[in-house]
Amino acid sequence: MIPEQLVSLSQPIGTNRTIRAEMLQGHGGRIENAVWGRWMEAAAHLTNRWWRDLEDDPFAYNETASVSHLCSAATASGLLGLAEYASVKKWSGNRRYAAGGRCDLWLSGSSRSWAIEFKQLCCDRYNLGALAAAMDAARACARCVRESEADLRVAGLVASMWWQDPAALQTARSTMRTFARDRDYAWRIGAEGVEEPETYVFFDIVRQ
Repeated sequence: MIPEQLVSLSQPIGTNRTIRAEMLQGHGGRIENAVWGRWMEAAAHLTNRWWRDLEDDPFAYNETASVSHLCSAATASGLLGLAEYASVKKWSGNRRYAAGGRCDLWLSGSSRSWAIEFKQLCCDRYNLGALAAAMDAARACARCVRESEADLRVAGLVASMWWQDPAALQTARSTMRTFARDRDYAWRIGAEGVEEPETYVFFDIVRQ
């Protein structure tokens, strides 16, 4: 259920276009399935407000802007969130050593916390290779987060369709859904039957 403070954000875009969060991949019974589902619903409602009030998509800029937007949505969904904060991380050249750095997003719920490292793609055309490479990069960054930082370390990928070539839109949507099948969690944030705004958010839990 969406928190009361978000109900006013669910007004339709234009005549009958409303941005929603559609789960593409998940794991029933796990905390993330329910908690992140509410988080993505809040992100959809806030995106709806951006489109309704400004005719803009906050996911269409860059990683920093998207993480900021997702942090706002996390807070609206009842989570504690902190974005782009300074932290000591494992050095990517040799993870036995530490170095100063920043973590993209830290979230905490009632029983679990997550440290998430994001990458973002904004392309006119998408392919599985580019998506996989970006997720691999996010996964490598997440492995540099110390285990003590959160209960789980997570790799996240935001793929915005704002710049997508309309001629390749249907192919891109199919590519996103194919990619989602191999992720731990994935959502589509967008309106039904329209070209924009539409964003895909993918997550993989880092287990090593």
